[in-house]
Amino acid sequence: MSDSASDHRILIANRGECASRLIRAFTELQLETIAVFSEADRDAPFVREATHSFHLGASPASESYLRIDRLIEAGRHLGATAIHPGWGFLSENPEFARAVEAEGWIFIGPTAEHARDLGDKVTARTLASKAGVPCTPAWSPEPDLSAEEESTAWNRKAQEIGYPVLVKAVSGGGGKGMRIVRDADELTEALPAARREALSSFNDDRVFLEKFVEPARHIEVQVLGDGKGEVAIIGDRECSLQRRHQKLVEEAPAANIRSEVRKAMQGAARSLARSVDYRGAGTVEFLLDASGDHFYFLEMNTRLQVEHPVTEEVFGVDMVKLQWSVANGTGIPDGTDGRSPIAHSIEIRVNAEDPVAGFMPSTGRILDCVWPQGEGIRIDTGVESGSTVTPHYDAMIAKIIVTGSDREDATRKLVEAIEQTSISPLVTSIPLGRDLVLSRDFSDCRFYTRSIEGDWSDWQMPEVPGDWTAILAACAQKVLSPTGSGRNKARPRGTCWDQLQGVRP
Repeated sequence: MSDSASDHRILIANRGECASRLIRAFTELQLETIAVFSEADRDAPFVREATHSFHLGASPASESYLRIDRLIEAGRHLGATAIHPGWGFLSENPEFARAVEAEGWIFIGPTAEHARDLGDKVTARTLASKAGVPCTPAWSPEPDLSAEEESTAWNRKAQEIGYPVLVKAVSGGGGKGMRIVRDADELTEALPAARREALSSFNDDRVFLEKFVEPARHIEVQVLGDGKGEVAIIGDRECSLQRRHQKLVEEAPAANIRSEVRKAMQGAARSLARSVDYRGAGTVEFLLDASGDHFYFLEMNTRLQVEHPVTEEVFGVDMVKLQWSVANGTGIPDGTDGRSPIAHSIEIRVNAEDPVAGFMPSTGRILDCVWPQGEGIRIDTGVESGSTVTPHYDAMIAKIIVTGSDREDATRKLVEAIEQTSISPLVTSIPLGRDLVLSRDFSDCRFYTRSIEGDWSDWQMPEVPGDWTAILAACAQKVLSPTGSGRNKARPRGTCWDQLQGVRP
């Protein structure tokens, strides 16, 4: 294989806005790309944006994007020399990394061992503790205990750690297999529920016990390692505004953190990454207590994060290009480590969900899709007018990222960008995102990981002025029931991701 960059062909083992973002970076590097797609994504924008494409299989991820054998077949068929896993799907799967490297291809991510050890939360905590990173009290059950012995041990350890505690899946992430427990009665119910969800989500029912820090902020540090002990720290991000461990608003740099705490947090992230000779982009996540004095290791994600654009905008880097530089052996470019922020950036995720209806997914065809434009506005998306949002994948369809001279300027620009955005007729999380960034709690940095579930639990969608209601209703009826086109019946729309037959375009 030649070492010339132009000789490489990168397979993107992902879809949607993730695939589009990766394809953009590699195209700028003048590298050929391969898009893989399921039946549901046959006409998606990312498929035509790539140099080559390959049909993986049916719409469910289990029959397409999670099929290691089909991804390898696609790479062989179209001459891949490297694979980027993106985020989600197989991005932290050590078996996928091994399969890619067994083909002699470059895996643009961590080693299989990094994915295995840091993806196991118990092992990751052990590694973090050895590296001198502060960790909350935790306990893992010994194997081969009888049911009675295990029940007694769980109750005793929960009392010793002190309620509230978390029952937490050893594998995976995204809040699955996780339960907050406030007393012994809740523990009895939480254990089997967490195990069932962990088994269903990660094929691993192991769970452990961890002290629950409440209230807490969620701060993460961006790291980049060359696999030989060199580590660059590229700032931090604030990710506290989340619902059930799914982030809705992210910003960089994290605001209202004392300089000595920031320095210590970034130093802890560096220590952990160096201790394992980490390779590639990774994120070390921490909980910062309400006092702002104490932080604790949460986990390390061995992949590029969804929210990486705010880091790119604030620190003047391209994380995908940096990943490629490390993966192809060039190493970490000079000047990457310790960069100072040059602006402030805020991102809201655009999820096809109805926040008022318990975040029920909203599926169907997008008839009108208008994104804002202007200085300091960046849109990462995988949809356009005519795209169909199906129940098969994650609800996130785009991100609106806005950068300003400071936090106040970025907030103002973001609200203006939101007001220029139109995605219809789907219901999205955009109105909630707008109200969150306009709130006094946001401007004062008084928010925590459970603020949305607590302080915002009764949030309601902004009302349409009365004189607009009739006009909008008439327009909607005209759009949904066109005449004279042979399509004069209203198109049914799905109401739940679990409705696997999807929607009829």
